[in-house]
Amino acid sequence: MSFTKQFVASGANHSLHRALPAQPHAAAEARQAVHSLALPEATRQTLALIVSELVTNSVLHAGLAGDDRINMHVDNGGPQVRLVVHDRGPGFIPPTQSPDPLQIGGQGLVIAAALSDSWGVDCDDEGCSVWCQVPIGAAD
Repeated sequence: MSFTKQFVASGANHSLHRALPAQPHAAAEARQAVHSLALPEATRQTLALIVSELVTNSVLHAGLAGDDRINMHVDNGGPQVRLVVHDRGPGFIPPTQSPDPLQIGGQGLVIAAALSDSWGVDCDDEGCSVWCQVPIGAAD
């Protein structure tokens, strides 16, 4: 079993940085990390679903080796939480149309778009980052 490092900055604006192994269990580790944030339950649930989809996409589609890392960054320093998942893969161009809703798989970016206020993909020589901004819901 591998262990990953988690860093939570002190103060009112909590940020979370996590380096995840490019392996199937990375999505579960990302969900667990998001659940540890001091946010309303509904916001944590939304972030957990989105991060699970984005990390799974990195594991399945970025062409990474098992010892490569997927970096997750969460910043909740405002009225929205910004989530970024970065890998060193070649990147991709987001699809212009939604996949068939009855198709199994291929719904990760659709889910991210539906649950966030905004999202995008940034690719360069360092890899690919998929980001989204999720509103912070009312406290439970």
